[in-house]
Amino acid sequence: MEELKTINLQKTRYIFLAWRFLGGCVVFAATLFAIKSFSDITKQERLINIAIIAISFAIFFIIYKTLLSENYLKCPYCSKSVLIKTDWQCPYCNQFQGKDKHIWESCVHCKRLLETAYCEHCHKEFKL
Repeated sequence: MEELKTINLQKTRYIFLAWRFLGGCVVFAATLFAIKSFSDITKQERLINIAIIAISFAIFFIIYKTLLSENYLKCPYCSKSVLIKTDWQCPYCNQFQGKDKHIWESCVHCKRLLETAYCEHCHKEFKL
């Protein structure tokens, strides 16, 4: 039997966590800056501080949603895109998820994780 190739999803998870942490730090720093300088400033400066907080939240949200909107993964065999956010069927309990979920998330019914994914282009299975 042919040995299955592996996709490095751990790296993808680390990237998500790193961007979440970085975005949180930006929002925290902007909020801290605004609160610290709120005590003795004019109304116009307060509006500028509020704008800084709003912009930092918007940047964080845009980056976060962009990273989470990744719906494809490259197949290790044919290098074509494989859909990774779909209503997938669990191989253990044979139940569909009922909504689109990433293939590295656990099953909503039996709580087990997928070990492999299937490429619809080359019809090969690969490890996650």
